[in-house]
This record gives sequence, structure tokens and C-alpha cells, in this order.
Amino acid sequence: MAKQLARDARSPQPVQDCCVQADILWDLAAVYPPGNKWEERMPVADVFNGPVVDISAAIAAVQARR
Repeated sequence: MAKQLARDARSPQPVQDCCVQADILWDLAAVYPPGNKWEERMPVADVFNGPVVDISAAIAAVQARR
């Protein structure tokens, strides 16, 4: 799954600030708008970053707007 996330990343997808180790994404959270479906490529995320412990405020902010 981590490799698929990396392959599908594209503008306007946020670019993660961390979490790549041996070409694999680790400890990364992706938060998507309601109703989005992952079909051929992943949808654009509202939050796409990590480590999770460092982005909990960003996740909470997105959830609060919903």
C-alpha cells in the first residue's frame, strides 16, 4: 500500500515532509474528503503527512471543518 501511495502522489496532492525509508512510506496519515473513492489512483488528500504523532493537530483541524 505504501508503494501505491508513493506512485499515485501528484499535484495537487500534498507532498509529505517525512516518512520515506528504503523507498517506502512509513508512519504517514492520509485524510480524504467525504465521498471520495480510490479507483485507479488515490484521490487528493486533505492531509498527507507524518509522522502521525506530529500531525494530529492538522488531522483534528480537517475533521473540525466537516
